[in-house]
Amino acid sequence: MKTLFLSILSSALTDSPLPCPTLSTEELSNILRLSELHRVLPLVYDKLHSCGLRLPSGTPVHSQVRLLVSQQTLRTLSFAEVYRALTQQGLYPVVVKGIICRSLYQKPDLRISSDEDLLVSPEEYSLCRKLLEDMGFSLTKEADPLHYQHSFVRSDGLHIEVHTSLFDSRDSFFDKWNNEFDAWKDKTITVSAEGTELLTLNPTDHLLYLILHALKHFIHSGVGIRQVCDIAMLANRYAKETDWHRFAERCKALNALRFAMGIFAVAKNHLNLSLEVCNALSRFAPFPSNESDLLEDILSAGVFGSATMSRLHSGIITFSEAKNKNKGICRRIFPPAKSLSSNYTYAKKHPLLLPVAWGHRLLRYGKEIQSTENNSPFEAVQIGKQRLKLLKEYGLTDFSLSY
Repeated sequence: MKTLFLSILSSALTDSPLPCPTLSTEELSNILRLSELHRVLPLVYDKLHSCGLRLPSGTPVHSQVRLLVSQQTLRTLSFAEVYRALTQQGLYPVVVKGIICRSLYQKPDLRISSDEDLLVSPEEYSLCRKLLEDMGFSLTKEADPLHYQHSFVRSDGLHIEVHTSLFDSRDSFFDKWNNEFDAWKDKTITVSAEGTELLTLNPTDHLLYLILHALKHFIHSGVGIRQVCDIAMLANRYAKETDWHRFAERCKALNALRFAMGIFAVAKNHLNLSLEVCNALSRFAPFPSNESDLLEDILSAGVFGSATMSRLHSGIITFSEAKNKNKGICRRIFPPAKSLSSNYTYAKKHPLLLPVAWGHRLLRYGKEIQSTENNSPFEAVQIGKQRLKLLKEYGLTDFSLSY
């Protein structure tokens, strides 16, 4: 079923003909459920519909897909309008992911996005916030002013993430990745989408960012197939413009080359990665001989590794291993104050309150277990152990020593 799912998705990416298989209603439903888990339902549904495979009339998926696509169309138009308004006020943010990735697809609005991402310098953030608020946006949560991303939402459903850096600058683990994009303002390009000229990263930088963004999720709880699709589509579209030697060297310096080649192997074998890209990459690094474990992990992960709460919680194990600290289950459950999330700032300011923060974490986790399906500490540990083996395979344990 997963092989067929990939075949359908690959056909949707290139809008190529799909030999229509004979599927039972149950098999068709399973494929659509997997598509929903990875947030590629409109892409897969459209391709199935085009070759005559249909669920019985009245099935909720029909209206669900129509709603998803219509909402995406409206959000895209709204974002284009917002971006034009920002530039008219003299602010020129860089757009990453979102509409840039969607524009690479044959039918852009079938590739749904939950938000749009803007990159501005720290000095521009106050102006950007004011302009967005003047257009009816509000912060979803008053974040630390030094935080690297701020979420804005408007009543029409448009959600914009404003970044002052591409990765969390307060975390030395990720801030080192930001060094690769220090001069992003000097290396941008302009692309057109929805009749709007959008400033974005150049192809080499954008591809590196997509790989590192995927890697960030991978070492937490996992990366879904949609991110792999975006990487394949960007690589195919800008194969000639990408500096492949520079891309490979930067991945190697960040200990991300083996992971990148694994992602590209999945795209090569299952998602129509172009021969031109394959030839370019193979000059600098070998494709892994077998990417099946990585593919299985990707398909099990769901979008951003959110398939189950147990999987999300397993990220505590994998991320602490990658950072080469908090070894052992006890240290993962009871981490030092500096490793706690922003929900526990009181423990960072007042170390004597650290036991209170540990109790708070355990209480919240217990409530999640009681109120959420597919969530158990035992399963989280098992998933974490399995994923550690995969991280080791791609050289991603003890990741902190690679710089």
